[in-house]
Amino acid sequence: MKTTSIPPQLREFSKAMQPISQRRSYSEAFRDFLTYAIDQFTPNQNPKIWAETKERYTGAEIAAFGDALHTFSKSMLKEVESRAWCDLFGTYFESINASSTRDAFGQFFTPPEICDLMAALNKPEPRADGKQVTISDPACGSGRNLLAVNAIFPGAYYFAQDKDKTCVDMCALNMMFHGITGRVIWGDSLTLDIYGGYHVNPGLYMHGIPSLYVIDKDDLLQAESQPQPPENPPDQVTTAIVIDEHEAAESQQTQVVELLKVFDFF
Repeated sequence: MKTTSIPPQLREFSKAMQPISQRRSYSEAFRDFLTYAIDQFTPNQNPKIWAETKERYTGAEIAAFGDALHTFSKSMLKEVESRAWCDLFGTYFESINASSTRDAFGQFFTPPEICDLMAALNKPEPRADGKQVTISDPACGSGRNLLAVNAIFPGAYYFAQDKDKTCVDMCALNMMFHGITGRVIWGDSLTLDIYGGYHVNPGLYMHGIPSLYVIDKDDLLQAESQPQPPENPPDQVTTAIVIDEHEAAESQQTQVVELLKVFDFF
């Protein structure tokens, strides 16, 4: 891939992906990178998923996945030090799409500026009963609309859904890195076909460690097995009610920086 097609903030990550991409398409390498990243933060992930994936790679290439995740995290940390949210997964995805002729994804996402505008125009109001607000995006893509809303209204519980597994993985990781709690469902919002998904940060406010938790199809099909959204932690409820959008963005920016440091990548 030409370096000029990659945004400056992702060039180090793109370089780290080169050893993984040499013997396969950029899209395949990126999907496998997402599989690797999901595996690192998902305690109940089926071990066969990553085991089957890494069979296609040499030892040196497998080591490169760790280097790529390290580099990605550093790039994201730099971004969120200057803004409330960022979608580097989606940006890289779009770059591959724009530069690839043999294996293009065929998808582009809403520009960040439009996401911010839509979030401002549709900013939720706190519930009168003090309970946690829930927000849904039935065609979430990489999740950037939800990231934009969360930047000005932190503390909501998010339901995201997409029929593209790559988008589901990107959205789940984006929400996790940004300290958002909720679910990301792999399924078609129109036909109601569902295949699985993730709980995002289910224990974040208990132990402070970002994580994902796989939800299988059977659990999703049985409504009684689905836990209700957790009550909002007191500090998050207060944040959503009393601070303005600029203060909320600063608070969210600080939280993301601290969460990234939890991974001890730096």
